[in-house]
Amino acid sequence: MSALSRMFGGSKAQKETPQAAMLKIQETVDILTKKQEYLETQIEKEVATARKFAKTNRRAALNALKKKKMYTDQLAHLDGTIATLESQRANLDNASLNMEAMKAMQTATSALKNAHKNMDLDQVNKIKDEIDEQQEIARTISEEISRPAGQDMFDEDELLAELNELEGEADDDAILNRVLDIPEPSSELPSIPSSSKTAAKNTSQSKKTTDEEDQIAALSMWSN
Repeated sequence: MSALSRMFGGSKAQKETPQAAMLKIQETVDILTKKQEYLETQIEKEVATARKFAKTNRRAALNALKKKKMYTDQLAHLDGTIATLESQRANLDNASLNMEAMKAMQTATSALKNAHKNMDLDQVNKIKDEIDEQQEIARTISEEISRPAGQDMFDEDELLAELNELEGEADDDAILNRVLDIPEPSSELPSIPSSSKTAAKNTSQSKKTTDEEDQIAALSMWSN
């Protein structure tokens, strides 16, 4: 394979992974960093030379400044190169993270598919109906357990009907007692002349007869 093929990637070129590319970038950055340190040392050296010959040998001082300018330009170029490589490494790192995230999502999706493989909506609804049925059974059992024993011995409606009947009989007895209530004569009667005793006696007998007739009429009406 030619050098150009290796440089631009031939048909049989092996694909680089993000991790391998980031490792290669880090190695390159380390080499360039060492080059930076060397150039910084050379710049300091040429500055010292220019100062040394600034008054005694101007040609030597100018040559030192020219070298210092050359080293400074190289250093600036290295700074730009390293910045570009660092940016590429950050992009590769993000791409690697995105790839891992995508793999995790694919794994989760596959797991969900496997979990739902033997499930359908009808099955879920059937299970839910069974749960509701069992909850209703549990509620009924709980109500039966908490209900006091012996309540089935009494018919609530029958007892209420009997109570209403007794209340009606009590009202009938009260009415009958009012009809049959006859006040007893007072034991202390004022003295009356003997001439009027006969008339009073006749009047009392007549009133008694009238009261008895009223009672008989009331009883006759009640019996109907």
